[in-house]
Amino acid sequence: MQFDRGAEQVTDAQRAAYLKAGASVTGLRVEHGGEILKAAPEAGGSEGIGVLIAAVVLIVTFGSLVAAGMTLLNALIGVGPEWAACSRSAASSS
Repeated sequence: MQFDRGAEQVTDAQRAAYLKAGASVTGLRVEHGGEILKAAPEAGGSEGIGVLIAAVVLIVTFGSLVAAGMTLLNALIGVGPEWAACSRSAASSS
């Protein structure tokens, strides 16, 4: 079965209908799976804790706040937009 939109745009009613597909046919075995059944990604406080631990490790390793800060800033610029998009997607699907 294919949907005409992305998994984040499928409603709960459509997911329920997908899970019931094939249940009324005797002797037919249906295996449901795919992206449609995956839960929306959740962003929580663990990411912030991870960034703080990374900051401590980088400061100890490089011995300089500037070097550690530049490395962290580079990582946050690379990952930040994707994390924000996932957070927005999770908020809009709930």
